[in-house]
Amino acid sequence: MDETKERLSYVTCPALVLTSTVDNVVPPENSAYILNHIQSAEKRQHMLRNSYHVASMDFDKDTIVAQTAQFVQATVAKKKVHERIF
Repeated sequence: MDETKERLSYVTCPALVLTSTVDNVVPPENSAYILNHIQSAEKRQHMLRNSYHVASMDFDKDTIVAQTAQFVQATVAKKKVHERIF
């Protein structure tokens, strides 16, 4: 965990943080810590209100797929616009 904390500042890629609000393993506050310590210009958090620790296999799995697809599509679209400008 200490090593991870030290390396968060090296993260510069776009980041989508999906946070289960009722996680009995990882406190939701950890997501805020990650978002505050990564250097990504493009970062977003989405709260998952209907799932526990393994949200990808819980009630929010469809939301996770939709949010991830939306984030990737938006990121790629921004990159294409940026490439056309330069």
